[in-house]
Parts: sequence; structure tokens; C-alpha cells
Amino acid sequence: MKRRLDFVTNSSSTSFIIVSLGNKEILIDGYPESCEHCGSISMDIDELIKELQEAKLKGITKINFEHGGGYEG
Repeated sequence: MKRRLDFVTNSSSTSFIIVSLGNKEILIDGYPESCEHCGSISMDIDELIKELQEAKLKGITKINFEHGGGYEG
């Protein structure tokens, strides 16, 4: 682990998220071309629809996506 205690001019960080249905990408955010792919998750579409419908009935109107990234310094 690198520990920085002061301002560093030669460090950078990048991140991305891609959401897809089958082979169709429906959301791309960030810079996937400059990041290393670290993994992915999948969810059954029927379960996802069920979860979304239950959330909608509770008044939830937005989906939040959280993602991480890489650091080079």
C-alpha cells in the first residue's frame, strides 16, 4: 500500500461502470478503456423486476449504482 502525506502531482485515478442486458450496454459511465476489469455481477431478470416493482410500490423512484476504480500513483 502506498501512503501519501502531502500533495502528489504524478498520481491519477480512474473508474467506470457498465450496465448491460445480454450483449446490449444500456449504461456506460466513466472510462472503461483506461481501466482494468476487476469483476462483474449478474442478477436474474425476474428477481430484478420483482425488486424494482416492490421498490416502486414503496415510492422509491431512483436506482443508485455504486462503483469503484483504480489508482496509480
